[in-house]
Amino acid sequence: MKLALILEVFSALGLAAICLWEARRGRRRGEILGRDFIALQSTLQDFMKETEATFTALSRSIQRMNQTRICAESAVSNRILLGDTPALNVPAAPPTPTSAAPATARKKACDKKAQVLRLASKGITAAQIASQLAIPRGEIDLILNLAAKGARH
Repeated sequence: MKLALILEVFSALGLAAICLWEARRGRRRGEILGRDFIALQSTLQDFMKETEATFTALSRSIQRMNQTRICAESAVSNRILLGDTPALNVPAAPPTPTSAAPATARKKACDKKAQVLRLASKGITAAQIASQLAIPRGEIDLILNLAAKGARH
């Protein structure tokens, strides 16, 4: 009887020790998983910021390409210059079903750009162009700089 009681006590102590060991091991594993989760969360946030920045840059690039295409299509002479090649006659693009206000604003911006570039090609200074067209000097400089940069590329 004493032997059975001693065996039961040792069995109970053994089971308690195993439970404590497993609980401690589980806590350690939980701590490791928690640290890994925080690291992964931080990595995901960094990735999302990079993706958003890339998307923003890509959107700007597409907008610039579309604006250049729209300006080229709406040029008075209906000519598009391709790099250093001579001008090619290109028929005007068919009108797209968009609202009239944005199309009018784009056309005015393209006309303004065309006027600035035409006057600059005649040798008129930026200050004279600004006063003649009633456009801020900074905007004239921007148009001329972008045109020069586009001609280089």
